[in-house]
Amino acid sequence: MTGSGYVWLVGEREVSPAALVNAPEGLLGLQLQHGSNESAHIRDAVALLAHSIKEATERENVSEPPRGCVGNTAVWKGGLTLNRYLLSASLKEGLTGRVEFDEEGDRRHPEYVLVNLQAGHNLVPVGAWTEENKAQVNDKDIVWPGGGKVIPDGFKMSTKLKIVTIHQEPFVYVKPTLKDGTCKKELTIFGDTIQKVICMGPNNTLPVRCVAAGRPIVPQCCYGFCVDLLIKLANNLNFTYDVHLVHDGKFGTQERVNNSNKKEWNGMMGELLMGQADTIVAPLTINNERAQYIEFSKPFKYQGLTILVKKEIPRSTLDSFMQPFQSTLWLLVGLSVHVVAVMLYLLDRFRSIPAARPSCVT
Repeated sequence: MTGSGYVWLVGEREVSPAALVNAPEGLLGLQLQHGSNESAHIRDAVALLAHSIKEATERENVSEPPRGCVGNTAVWKGGLTLNRYLLSASLKEGLTGRVEFDEEGDRRHPEYVLVNLQAGHNLVPVGAWTEENKAQVNDKDIVWPGGGKVIPDGFKMSTKLKIVTIHQEPFVYVKPTLKDGTCKKELTIFGDTIQKVICMGPNNTLPVRCVAAGRPIVPQCCYGFCVDLLIKLANNLNFTYDVHLVHDGKFGTQERVNNSNKKEWNGMMGELLMGQADTIVAPLTINNERAQYIEFSKPFKYQGLTILVKKEIPRSTLDSFMQPFQSTLWLLVGLSVHVVAVMLYLLDRFRSIPAARPSCVT
């Protein structure tokens, strides 16, 4: 992937001297304007800090900072005031350009230089980027991976994806369509608006005997947590989709083919690996076997077995000490105590009677 036909676009950290040791020729990256000029950044930082301290002390009463942090849990209110002035400060003609910050403390109006890694591991400026003028690139000066001077053609990815899912409530609900073959776009549950999408799949509401070749593939209405997630992703990533239910109704396991050693995937896994679907949007469990063939997103739910019982209000009565055992068990305990006491008394009584001694009469 470092030869001709590919394009490498990286950020500022990847064009540092340490990262360029094994970088491919033709790499394109961004560098902050005056990013390597440490003295200029220090001068701008000190000037901005001095301006902020002067403004804060003149306009407000800034308290003394604490002498140390050990054992001191109080919030330095003067520090919050100084931070507010720092965020609102501006240095229009600094050595590194215009210096301003947003609410998060990041620098506004950054200026970047577009650099190209050419022969001899030399970074050559080939363009610039500013917030006002955006990117300005000189294509003729760029050397692309493989040493070419012509922009690679690349390839076009489809923005319409084939999505496979499975009927698994509450993640995916499947309901019949309206009489006109459409879905009611919005469904209100507990005050929340739930959107529905058309999903093609077998109609499980009809018996198999009604259709000669099995259950018919008809439009149906799908909604649920996974469908909401799909709609949100499509809006953010700008793609369209066609949703269909998995044909065999399975999540996906490996099965032997004709009792041989060869294994094939079924279910949603099989459709994804055979190209019948581009993405799975369903509650598919992540395991090592599946992770060897497909790429998973981060888990959105951890499920564990839980037993719910009614919480009993503790009583504080005179018979509270008897709560650990039932009444019948307490009666048996009392009866056993008396029986043992009688047995111990009888054994002690019989042992204390002197034995009769035989006498001889002459």
